[in-house]
Amino acid sequence: MSEGICCADLEVAFRSHDYPTLFNAVYGECPWCGHVIPESERNRLLIQPTVDDLNDLVERLKGASTFDEIVRRLGHPDHTGTGCGPLKKPWLRWAQFSRLWSSLVYLVGEDPEGRVTRVMQPQIRSPYRGETHAK
Repeated sequence: MSEGICCADLEVAFRSHDYPTLFNAVYGECPWCGHVIPESERNRLLIQPTVDDLNDLVERLKGASTFDEIVRRLGHPDHTGTGCGPLKKPWLRWAQFSRLWSSLVYLVGEDPEGRVTRVMQPQIRSPYRGETHAK
């Protein structure tokens, strides 16, 4: 038995809109307590990226390898910041693009050594009206 947080402790958070359950359940029960794991809300809250959006992203970024080049090609980011990213090596800077596509969000970060990390994720539907955050 584990002394850590159990799935039963998180059920209230899983059921709220502030902490939607977005996971791929491998087990139907918690391995520590046997509690039934809440059903994932992934399919209801996340939009499957479309082939058109993915192709557009690939075409825009073909050959781009630096943070500055990626930002130049995608235009003004929707959000920017510093200090996010991997725990052991926070990014010096990052930019998020969420309004270029209806089905995906693109995040690019640069670490202190100049290495670029790219993250693509699905758009999130509003849990209240079924709309995306994209315009």
